[in-house]
Order: sequence, then C-alpha cells, then structure tokens
Amino acid sequence: NTWYVLYGLRGKVRVGKDKKAAEYLANKLNIEEAEKRAGLIKPAQTPLITIIPVQTKESSESSDEPKRITGIKDFFNYYLEFYCQNNRLSTKKRYSGIMRNFFTFLELKYPNIKKLNQLKPFIFEEFKAFRKNTPINKNGSPVSACQINKKNKDKNFQEGARTKTINCEIMSLKTFLKQAKINKFIEENPVETVKYFEVNDSKEKRPLTKEELEKFLKYLLGKDKELYDKFTILTFTGMRAGELQHLTWDNINLDEGIIHIRPVK
Repeated sequence: NTWYVLYGLRGKVRVGKDKKAAEYLANKLNIEEAEKRAGLIKPAQTPLITIIPVQTKESSESSDEPKRITGIKDFFNYYLEFYCQNNRLSTKKRYSGIMRNFFTFLELKYPNIKKLNQLKPFIFEEFKAFRKNTPINKNGSPVSACQINKKNKDKNFQEGARTKTINCEIMSLKTFLKQAKINKFIEENPVETVKYFEVNDSKEKRPLTKEELEKFLKYLLGKDKELYDKFTILTFTGMRAGELQHLTWDNINLDEGIIHIRPVK
C-alpha cells in the first residue's frame, strides 16, 4: 500500500509505504497550519516538504502519479525528518554531520549537481578521496582554505579523516539512498557498488594493566572523589562516558545491584 496525507482542500503528499511516516507528517502539517493561523510562522520560512496539489481530471490524463522528491537536499531533509524519528538524538546529529560533509564536497567539486538522479558511483568514489585528503576540524568537518591559512601556525586540525570514519559515512549514504530507491525517487542506488577502504590507519589502544589501574584509581581517590567514583563505575561496568553522564537514580537498583542503561531522549 502507498500512503498519502491529505492537506487542506486540494493538497496531498505521497509518503510511500511507511505508515508511521504518514501519521507523523499528518500531525506535523496540522501543527504547522495551527501555527500559521496563530501568526507564529513567518511567511518567509520554507516548509520541509513542498505540498503537492491534488491532480484534477485534466492533469491526471498526463500522469496518474504525484510528483516525487527529486532534490538531494530535499530528500536528505526528508530522511532526517521521518526515518530518524525513532533514533536517538545523537544518531540524528551524526547523520546530519555526514550529510553536511557530503554537501560541502558537492559544493566544492560539483556545484551543478542538485538532483538525486545526477548522483553516480564515481561521485562517491571522489567523495572518499576528498575526505581522505582534506584536512578536518575536531568535529570531523572539512577545513576550508581560509581556515587552513589562519591555523597554519598551530595546525589545529587533522590531516584528513580516518578510513574507518569514511567507511561509516559511505555506509550511511548507502542506507540513505536505499530509502530513495524504495520510495522510487531514483531507479538505482548509486552507492550500492562503492567499496569500502581497507582500514589500516586505526591506532591500537592498549588497556591499562591491573597495577596501572589500581595506581590510577588510588591517585584519583586522593585528588578528586567524584572523578574516582566516575572512573570506578566506568571501569567495573563497561559503560560509556555518555551513558554515565545521563545516568539517573531511577535507573539504579542498589538492592539487586543492577544499572539500567536507557536511551537518551
């Protein structure tokens, strides 16, 4: 089944086969309409999805399908809005960063490519090389020529992304455009045949020995009791720093000695 969302008197949006996405969009459009009537949305603001007019009998003679999303940025915004609604906020931020890096590459190398059907496998091969050879900031974003000149003295950036990071970005782009193919916005996924780098630049991290760990915790106990407690929990539970940061007393059962790790909302 293909889901549509009716909008106003003469509009509808083709969502695809995802019922949850259709329900989410219906609620979003109702909220937007209420905000417009209340004067909370300025006319200059552009909606995420362009509403597709309902076809009349005259227009249906030429085509019986509503228009599809064709723009690259339009689709990526669509993906973030609907397919990431059940993901953690950190996942959505990571996907946003990957899209930002890819848009930066397109703007520098292929500024005329705006449509999904213009994307070809060789573009993603060049994107791999771009990420590998272009200096990056601490947040992973490419460094501009202006930034390089300003930071040339202290070199406050890294010489290109690591192969593991690039492989993760290619895998994510492949997942994004797989949904574009499922929704029939494109005929083929241009990332499907793109191969991953062989990971050969990852640094092996050596764990502390038992003696080193005891020495480290003993040092913290004498310097900062709070840090000692935090590192003790991290050491003996295997929790991540972010999981510890968002831990609350509701997730701790002292009687049974159990800690529940909850996703961050």
